[in-house]
Amino acid sequence: VQRSAVDQARRVAAEQERIVDGVRNVLSTLIVLKSVRMQESARCNGLFAAILPTFEGFESLVATRADGTPVCAAHANDSNASGTAPSVGDRPFFKEATKERALAVGGYARAFGSGVPVMHIAVPYFDYGNHLRGVVYVGYSLNTLAKHLSQSQQVKGETLSVVDRNGILLVRQPGGNN
Repeated sequence: VQRSAVDQARRVAAEQERIVDGVRNVLSTLIVLKSVRMQESARCNGLFAAILPTFEGFESLVATRADGTPVCAAHANDSNASGTAPSVGDRPFFKEATKERALAVGGYARAFGSGVPVMHIAVPYFDYGNHLRGVVYVGYSLNTLAKHLSQSQQVKGETLSVVDRNGILLVRQPGGNN
């Protein structure tokens, strides 16, 4: 039983790492684009709206200024909210990304506009002088995360729970997702 639990934990950790690495790759590409780096809202909004639907699990895609106010945004299930987003300057994922100057993964949240359960994955971006300009982040669907984890060879009779750093349940398999 113990070996089975350890094996399952390793499979889940590897799948989560694969997902976060994929999101990191997308965000790392976006932060070098001129429209993002120079905070050109109109061009950035158009770009984000065009690419958001091509990535499974992306509920929102937002670029902010260094204080957390949005520069541009796109949302999967709410076309009326595209181009808008709330300030995230007080959110732990934003603070971590800007303080550590590195990728940050947030805990349980609800996507702006749609209310879909998400976790935020963020990377900071900098101007050409290496001064912090802001953060680009994704609201990644916890339903999509649950779907991917359910495909990871779960042993019959086992229950899988994934919690965030605050102890909030993100995924429960089988059933009970969000």
